[in-house]
Amino acid sequence: MRRIIIWLSMLLASTASFVDHKAVVQSILENIANDFDESWAFTETTTEDDSEFIGRFDPSMADGRLWNLLSVDGRWHGL
Repeated sequence: MRRIIIWLSMLLASTASFVDHKAVVQSILENIANDFDESWAFTETTTEDDSEFIGRFDPSMADGRLWNLLSVDGRWHGL
């Protein structure tokens, strides 16, 4: 998402001054798919009480393996 924002900033800086920047940004944001839980793989860190859990979500895996616990309190479990 950070790369998209940087790219948008560069695009807006390079366009002519008569362009409605707010409308351009709004249009782009409306067209970004909000499907991160269906097509994006990511690593998530969760802190609960005094414990830290690190897990990996990968939608390309079979249903029972979408989430993989990587670490609990700094002790790595492996993939």
